[in-house]
Amino acid sequence: GRGAEVTSGRQVSMWMSSTCKPFPLDAVPRVTLTVRRKGEIIETRTLDALRPFYTIGKFESSDFVLAHPSSSRKHALLAFDRDAPAGLVLIDLASKAGSTVDGVSVRALEPRDVSSGAELAFGQGSSRMYCVEIDQSHVIRALEEKSKRLGTEIATMEKLVDNESALFGLAPGKGVDPEKVSVFVANLPFEAEEEDVKDLLEAYGPVKRVNFLLDKTTNKPRGICFVDFESAEHAHAAVALNGEEFLGRSLRVELAGNKRDAQPTRRFAQ
Repeated sequence: GRGAEVTSGRQVSMWMSSTCKPFPLDAVPRVTLTVRRKGEIIETRTLDALRPFYTIGKFESSDFVLAHPSSSRKHALLAFDRDAPAGLVLIDLASKAGSTVDGVSVRALEPRDVSSGAELAFGQGSSRMYCVEIDQSHVIRALEEKSKRLGTEIATMEKLVDNESALFGLAPGKGVDPEKVSVFVANLPFEAEEEDVKDLLEAYGPVKRVNFLLDKTTNKPRGICFVDFESAEHAHAAVALNGEEFLGRSLRVELAGNKRDAQPTRRFAQ
């Protein structure tokens, strides 16, 4: 079954990738594991943030080699997991003698959260204790620096918005005139159709209506239309098209004045 495949080591990496969520490199907690035997320190190691998990067992190839007779060859895993409260979990690989966190047994193949100050033990009657220290201060500093950078980016974007508002003919700090929801578009190619104009201007917001002015003699478009948007913000944004080329002609785009009921009669000659 799946458990046998995992505990035999054939699918450990694949299973871990679906069980524990990795950290971004700048957010991995700094974990130190101190191994004690009868109170005496045997080994102290800092876990490498680039590695997703560490193996614990009797095999010499294990990251932490167990010596107690009751321990299994592939006994447990210690893994980083960003969903864990302290970012670290212990997973017992269905070992014969089990694993404990602070004296409480860990269920096989179920990640157990590990907090700073926790004591891990493997096997029955083992005199070795694995003491965990988790330092997240550098993670907090990284988050604070990221927050400062984000604040700077937001301030820069706000300045850009103010500059664009100035281009639309707005006084700095006044914002968008809520009454102006339409734009006047001139110098359109005579072959331009309603869908062509709509496709062009909908990049700035939803378009409610496109109304062409018709020549009274030929009853054909004069290359002029009014475009009504759903909001004034969209209409002001569309003024950025003024001077841009469309189907080989340089457009003239201006705000069409105060909010009004844009009747379909604008499609006919004035």
